[in-house]
Formats: sequence, C-alpha cells, structure tokens
Amino acid sequence: MEGFDFSPTPPKAVLDFLSLKGLKPAFSWEDVMRDEHSFAFTVAKATQLNVLTTIQDSLLKAEAAGVPFSQWSKELESNLRALGWWGVNDVDELDAAGNPTGRKVPAQLGSPRRLKTIYWANTRSARAAGQWERIQRTKGALGFLIYQLGPSENHRPHHEDKEGLILSVDDEFWEVWLPPNGWGCKCHVRQISEAEAVRRGFTGAAAPDIPDTNFVNSRTGETSTVPQGIDPGWNTNPGFNRARNVRKFLADDFNAAPLNLARIAIADYTRDKEFTAMMLGERPAQFAIPIARLPDDVVKTFGTSTQTVIVSSSTLSTHNAIVNPAKYPAPEEWAVIMDRLANDTAEIYIQDGGKVLHLFFEHKGAIKTSDNYYRAKLTRTVDGGEIFLSTFHPWRKSYPKHGRRIK
Repeated sequence: MEGFDFSPTPPKAVLDFLSLKGLKPAFSWEDVMRDEHSFAFTVAKATQLNVLTTIQDSLLKAEAAGVPFSQWSKELESNLRALGWWGVNDVDELDAAGNPTGRKVPAQLGSPRRLKTIYWANTRSARAAGQWERIQRTKGALGFLIYQLGPSENHRPHHEDKEGLILSVDDEFWEVWLPPNGWGCKCHVRQISEAEAVRRGFTGAAAPDIPDTNFVNSRTGETSTVPQGIDPGWNTNPGFNRARNVRKFLADDFNAAPLNLARIAIADYTRDKEFTAMMLGERPAQFAIPIARLPDDVVKTFGTSTQTVIVSSSTLSTHNAIVNPAKYPAPEEWAVIMDRLANDTAEIYIQDGGKVLHLFFEHKGAIKTSDNYYRAKLTRTVDGGEIFLSTFHPWRKSYPKHGRRIK
C-alpha cells in the first residue's frame, strides 16, 4: 500500500487478533456489526467454513511472514478458485442470524477488488488492536494520542476535521474513534508525550462533540446510531473492545463446560505467560479471564446468571506476586487457591444488597501466615451477568467478617 510500511514481523498481539477470531459464516457485512468484528472472522457471502478457514489462514500466514498484498492475493485467488468461490455464482442464502433459508441466490464471490478489501480491512484492524495493546503498556510515558491522516488522495471530510486532534490515551473518544474508521480508511494515531502534546497546542480541552446519525440495517430492520463520519460497523476500537468483551465469550464457554474441564483450563491460564503479563500490568486494564467457578447454591443466592468468576488485568496488577511475593501468591499457586472458591469449605458472607460476596477459607500454600486464612471479595454486575474477583489476600481469622453469613 502506498505510503505505508508495515513491519514484516508484526507483534504477537497482531497475530493473536487474527488467529483467535472465531469463524462466522455471513451472507452480508451487515450480519456482523461493531464489537463482533473484534471476535468473529467473517467475509460477506462466505457461507462455507472451508472458504473462511482458507482466507483466515492465508491472512495469518501473510502477516506472520510479511507477505505483500500482491503475492497474497495471487496465491489466495488460486485456492479460492479451486474451492469454487470466485466470480458470480449461486450461494446458499443465510438469514441475519446465520441460519440457512433453503434458497440459493446469485452473488459476487471472490474478485481482485474483494481480496483487496478483505486484506486491508483485516490487517489494519489487527494492527490497530496490536497498537492499542502497546499504547496501554507505554501510556505512563506517552500518555497522549494525536490523530493523523493517511496517504489517501481524497480524505473523508469528518476525518480531515480530526487531523491534529490530541487527547489523553484514556479519553473515551478513542473507544470509538481509534482508526481505521471505515472501509479503506488509512488514518492512524501516533502516541506522544505530554511535553510534545503541549508543544503542539494541547490545552486540556475536551474531545469534540460528534453527533450521531441513524443507520438502518437492511437485513434486520433495526435502527442504530453511528458517529457522524464513521462507516457503520467501524465505530469501534478493535483492541479496546476485544479486551473489554473477551471475558464474556470465555465466561460463556466456562459456564457450559464440565467443571473438571473448566478447572483444567483455569490451571492452564494461570501457568501461561499471559497471566504473568497481566500481573505486570502489560495488558489493557479491561482484559479479563475466567479464574474460578462458583457452586450452584452460591450462584442462586448471589442472583447471577453465570457461575464463572473473572479477574481483570487491573486487579491482577494490584495483586502482583512477582513484585510482592510475601503478600500475594505466585501465578502457579492461583489455580489451587481459586479452586477453593468452588468447594464447600469456604465461609460465605453477602453484603451491599446482594452485590458483594466475601469468601473466607483456609489454604496452606506458598504464603505463610499464622493461620493460612484467605479472603476473596466478589462483586457482581447490576444485571448479574458477570462476577468479578475484586480483592484477594491473606486474612486473620480473628478479624471481623463483612456482611451476613449465608454459608
């Protein structure tokens, strides 16, 4: 692509963004909107899983090896032709929910133009997600972002209006407006220090107030709003939404999995280097993973629709055993301790109108205290859809316990 020099060895976060996407057959680009693009790999009219797999695998290999678009498209075209996914052909129609309608309709499948759209839409989104992860790691020193135009000959007017805009990394504006912001958008952001932000005229002003426009999904008839200047489906920050919502997808799987398999998976998570990276604050604060499963009777009392307890990077970084091993358990000890939350020996107290649980239990582990006693504080969301581990640390048996005992 003219004016862009993508590194031939992208960061792991970029490859993870592509490889960890689930395959979602779709008949129209409108069937996968906004946040779903952070988790679902889809190509309009690619209703066969073997076609989606072929495209996703080719993109992943191209990114990993730094393969240019010209070479990637030539190789992929040959494979797609062999699968019959090229030119205009009849395909099985899917409804907006992804269910077959039983009809076949003519549709434009593979073409040079479509391959160009697929390549750049996916690689730019993956690069944006990887960049967001790096931004979060380095925002202590480089706490601001500046919006910059790409090398396009003709820019969208609303994107031109944002050129040179400087805001804090943590400003909510970037939850929506982190480029790319549309099909073919080549805008990008650059991370800068406070000193440079001030030199460039930053005065602490708030983000601009951007009006919304209505978008009617022709597949579902639903009306939604999109910030003016952003294409429908692109009003999202790939990295932010993946970090914020991946916990829900993982939690759904853990709720459905047999308890013994969930425990094995939790043990695997705590041994993985990603767990350590979360402890060290090297992952976005919103990123979260499952860490325990609660018994059925406790869930019923707590009033939640999930059994899975999740822990965020923000919480793990404040329970950092790597920096403070005398107070917090080592990563490999977490799975053993969290397993205690799912057994019947913990004393459980409820507080704050049923929104908070305190679990007290004994564990003779890596941390040596006078009575090997621990407290875990769990907080549920208002709708009961998620349970967060918000505090975990040693506790004296002689200390008073919070709330009303329920077990």
